[in-house]
Amino acid sequence: MQRYNKFGNAIGINQRVDDDTTTTNGKNGAVAACDGNGNFVIAFADYRYSINTAVIFYQLFDLTGNKIVGNQRADAGIGPDKGATKISMQSDGKFVINWIDDRTGKDIGYCQRFSSDGTKINTNFPIPINTNNNNSTYGIFLHNLRIYSAWPDIRNGNWDIYSNIRSFVNPDSILVSVSHKPIKVKEYKLFTAYPNPFNPVTNIKFDLPEEVRSQKLDVRLVIYDVLGKEVAVLVHDKLSSGSYKVQWNAVNYSSGLYFIKLSTEIGYRAIQKIIYIK
Repeated sequence: MQRYNKFGNAIGINQRVDDDTTTTNGKNGAVAACDGNGNFVIAFADYRYSINTAVIFYQLFDLTGNKIVGNQRADAGIGPDKGATKISMQSDGKFVINWIDDRTGKDIGYCQRFSSDGTKINTNFPIPINTNNNNSTYGIFLHNLRIYSAWPDIRNGNWDIYSNIRSFVNPDSILVSVSHKPIKVKEYKLFTAYPNPFNPVTNIKFDLPEEVRSQKLDVRLVIYDVLGKEVAVLVHDKLSSGSYKVQWNAVNYSSGLYFIKLSTEIGYRAIQKIIYIK
């Protein structure tokens, strides 16, 4: 690893990232990502346990290039062989690592979430809903607690490109799309979701009026279950005025009653019931 300043001049000397001192087995596919404060993480495939089976390690660094603890495992267990490592880190230090393995007999992309201190959040999960077909190298991007993924997929007999957006808070939630029309609206409004009841996709529309000096507002659109548990963060961003439509796919959830909550930083709140029927 070599750090550089903004002028392209080297800072210090090359630094070894892996801490495997017991084998001469190979490492490959190193990728890096940085947060808003200059801390960064490097992930790579590592054959230290077997020359035939790679596992995924990562290493955290502070903004001066010092290692934070040592190499840590992103995946779990030994086998199957893993590779095509990708990583993305948002400005507050939360990050995700993605790789491909064939634990189900198909090459599928898996994702592991991490808190800003490098702690794993639950277990890794398959990125596509359809895990019956081979995937290829993924593109992945984490922003505002949403995991954006794209990948080649052979489900139709040819290699086509698929994508989805999953919640970082609860990856079982799939955000299908967010659309924005920059039209002038007079008031805050959360419209009735449609269809409702729904199976498995519903459309959620809301309006944001123009505020003083046309400033963007911090807006959250969140799904809660009947116990009040936050199950999906569909929107958490600074938005300009206009009309928005969000599609939510609840295919991985159980049937039942859910609540949509729209809130803004100036105190607007609106809550609506929706019913998911499989």
